[in-house]
Amino acid sequence: ADGTDPYIIEVLDPRVTWERYRTAYYNDTFQILRRLVGPDALIMSRPVDSDLDYSPRDIVFMGWVGDEDGTYNGLKTALRYMLESGRRGYVGFGSDIGGYRTDPKAGTLGRTKELFLRWTAIGALSSFMENGGGGEHLPWNFDNETTDIYRSWVNLHY
Repeated sequence: ADGTDPYIIEVLDPRVTWERYRTAYYNDTFQILRRLVGPDALIMSRPVDSDLDYSPRDIVFMGWVGDEDGTYNGLKTALRYMLESGRRGYVGFGSDIGGYRTDPKAGTLGRTKELFLRWTAIGALSSFMENGGGGEHLPWNFDNETTDIYRSWVNLHY
């Protein structure tokens, strides 16, 4: 050894808690973005996940609740995290319409039409409405009826 190992050990703080880490990480990201982009810059980060607070409440104006499966269980999880985010005082949140991960049992689009439309309704009534994640989240890839229903929810949202 060259004698530097003890110095590495001395500068590391083994008591860095999850809360200190997440607060520093998200605050730094938010402040750097504000310096680079300006005062209107926002970050999209998780408000809660697995019943843990993720991002500090004072910098999350648009919280995304995570990588749910494109199944009814995924929808249930997203809704639970959205409700928990509100209960904990986060001001804005939503989820990937249709789930982030695809469901291999749901065919080539990775989610069923019915699930996609139910998730669309929840998305439209949430703070932000987002189609993201794996597979196809575009309503016109299902059929014309899905596109028309989706359009109605988008009009309600905006």
